[in-house]
Amino acid sequence: MDTWPQQCRRYPRANLIVAHAGGLPLVNDEERRFVSACRDHANLFLDLAGSTMAPGQLERLVELAGADHVLYGSDYPLFDFGYERGRVDFSSLPQAKKSQILFGNAKRLLNIRA
Repeated sequence: MDTWPQQCRRYPRANLIVAHAGGLPLVNDEERRFVSACRDHANLFLDLAGSTMAPGQLERLVELAGADHVLYGSDYPLFDFGYERGRVDFSSLPQAKKSQILFGNAKRLLNIRA
């Protein structure tokens, strides 16, 4: 089975999104290495959706992956949009990084010019 970094190298023009990465506990080296791989692969992104995201976990995710590789994810219809949005809005991240996560990265990823 290929790893995400292998897929990123194999398909460098494809943007790959890891769904539910917000649910990663980030407590072991393997998870931290996986998330940190985003810094080495411009086409690897993490979706925040994840019902098990603990306080401070978003900040750790951004620290490891970089805010430019993290995408808002709602986990709708399991959770209300506001539930997941609140994790970003009420995090300790600077407003510029919150904006990146909530819409800037998706806009860039999807090549939206508006």
